[in-house]
Amino acid sequence: MDVLSLYTMIPQTEGILSIKKLFDYLNIKKINDLKIETIIHLCRFMVHNNYFPYNGKCYHQVRSGVMGSPLTLTIANCYMFFFE
Repeated sequence: MDVLSLYTMIPQTEGILSIKKLFDYLNIKKINDLKIETIIHLCRFMVHNNYFPYNGKCYHQVRSGVMGSPLTLTIANCYMFFFE
């Protein structure tokens, strides 16, 4: 399979769900005393609260991942793990 523009093709909600699904698949309940529910909540906050400037205006990104964000790479990897 060849994937083009992966970061822009993954829906935000499905991307976050794939992280939760991976934690469940690996039976991980906590990471360094941080509950998985808290990690998912923080991921959701990061994805749904992204703003960027363009041509002197501020825009809210409502689709796909943030280019250059380490979280976007993690989401893409989790999403593709369950895609096939």
